[in-house]
Amino acid sequence: MTITESTLIKDIAVSNYNSIYVFEQYNIDYCCNGNRSLIQVCEELNLEVEEIITEINLKLSSSPYTGIDMNLIPLDVLTKYIQDKHHRYVEEKIPIIKDCLDKVTQVHGNEHPELFEISTLFIEAASRLTKHMKKEELILFPQINQLVIAERNGLSNETTSLDSITSVICQMESEHDDEGERFARIKVLSKNFSPPQGACVSFKNLYILLQEFEQDLHTHIHIENNVLFPRSINLEQELL
Repeated sequence: MTITESTLIKDIAVSNYNSIYVFEQYNIDYCCNGNRSLIQVCEELNLEVEEIITEINLKLSSSPYTGIDMNLIPLDVLTKYIQDKHHRYVEEKIPIIKDCLDKVTQVHGNEHPELFEISTLFIEAASRLTKHMKKEELILFPQINQLVIAERNGLSNETTSLDSITSVICQMESEHDDEGERFARIKVLSKNFSPPQGACVSFKNLYILLQEFEQDLHTHIHIENNVLFPRSINLEQELL
């Protein structure tokens, strides 16, 4: 795609996954607030839009994305992909990060009191994300999968007795916003996940784990907000 000042952030991210690396570098929100133009975001962050466009194009030309186009994946396959890759990642990393946070905060909390707030924020995020993912797995994803079955069998929404998924998706998006804001605060407190000078191995490892968790969360939310959700709503409308 041709990227201009008016191109939406989410459209750039959806069209080529590698643009995400540029967005992460400049703290450009492509997941929760991707429905903004590139020029609008650059003005807010005091960035030169032409320089960002150049960097994105260079990234795309030097490292062309060879993966699967998310817009071409059947929706029921996409829900399984999200569950198997991103939900399982969150479930596996939460106890590891909690344990590391406890140890580092206990040893270094007096010298670095920001660790206490980071710990509180992460524990809250872990609890809410766990509940959020269960709602997706038990409520939203089955509804989306039923829409796919209805489409394949030539049925309409009226004959499938499905409730509208729009209200559920709105709730999921609101919860995404909450977690995006929570991790933005963690990022500020940790000075962009930069451990203090002379930090021990455990301290450095903690910030690496938190940064990786945040990046996975951004990708996770991006796929849902900018691909899965709009495609599901469109399918629902087509079946009316």
